[in-house]
Amino acid sequence: MKVAINPMQWPGGGRGPEVLDQVLAEVAAAGFGAVHTDVPEGEGVGAYRDRLGRHGLAPAPGYLAGELHRPAARPELLEGARRAAAQHAELGLGEIFLAGRLVPERMRRPARSGDVAPDVATLDLIAESVRLVAEVMAPEGVRLCLHNHVGSLIESEAELEHLLAATDPGLVRLGPDTGHLAWAGADPAAFLGRHRDRVGALHLKDVRLAVAERGRREDLDYPEQVALGLWAELGLGDLPLEECLRVVAARDLWVVVEVDRASRPTPLESARTCAGWLARTAPALGRHTSAGA
Repeated sequence: MKVAINPMQWPGGGRGPEVLDQVLAEVAAAGFGAVHTDVPEGEGVGAYRDRLGRHGLAPAPGYLAGELHRPAARPELLEGARRAAAQHAELGLGEIFLAGRLVPERMRRPARSGDVAPDVATLDLIAESVRLVAEVMAPEGVRLCLHNHVGSLIESEAELEHLLAATDPGLVRLGPDTGHLAWAGADPAAFLGRHRDRVGALHLKDVRLAVAERGRREDLDYPEQVALGLWAELGLGDLPLEECLRVVAARDLWVVVEVDRASRPTPLESARTCAGWLARTAPALGRHTSAGA
C-alpha cells in the first residue's frame, strides 16, 4: 500500500504554478512522500515530474470529473480522459479516480439520495459513460477507479452498488471515498469489505458524524454543513479509518489522504496531523506515510 495526500486544504486546493512549489514543499515537510497528480495547465508532464522530484515527492493517482449522466457531454469527457490517461501513463501511474460532477439539486440537499429509490435510467446513462471512459484509458494501461462524491449523482451506497453491478470489473475498478460514503449514510469499512477485490485506489477521509446528522435534521445545504466543521483531519473525526485500512492492507494500491477543509490553523498543521495519525496507526505502510517511516 502506498500513501499520498491531495493538498485540498491549501488555498485553491494547492493548484496553480505560482503557488505549487510552496505547497509541495509543505507537503514534503508534513511527512508525505507522494502527492495527488494535477499537472498544471501548460506544463509538460516531464517538467511536472521534475518539479515533484525537486521536493522529493512521487506522483499518485489524480482525479477526473465529468457530466457522466449527459450523453451530449461524452465527446469532451472522452477527450479529457485520453489526456489524463496519457499523463498518468507517462508518470508511471496505472489508476485514476473518475467521478461525476456536482449537481445543484444534490448540493442543495446533500447525502439525501439514499432516502429514495435509485434513478435507474440515469444510472444506466452514467454506466455507459463510465464504460466508454474505461475503454479510452485501457490502451494507456490506466484503470478507471469509480469514485463516489456527495453532491453528485454517484452519492448513495445504492447508486454506487448499481453502477458496480452494471460495469465490467475487468475495466472498471472502485475508487471509494470513506468520508463521502459515511456522509451519505454508508458504513465505509463494511462497504470496503464487500468490495475488497475491486478496490483499485482509495480516498481516506474523516468526518464528524454529528455535523452530518445535524445537516440532515435541519435540511442544510452542502456549504452550510462544511462550514459547521463536517470535515476532519484523520483521527479527529468519527470514522473507523484504522479498520478501513486493515480491510485493504494486503492490497498494492494507492491510498490518497484528503481533508476537504482544514480544522487546524494552517494547511501544514492539517497535513502534519494526518501524517502523524498514519505514522501512529499504520507504521507498516512505509515511506509514503510520514517522515522517518
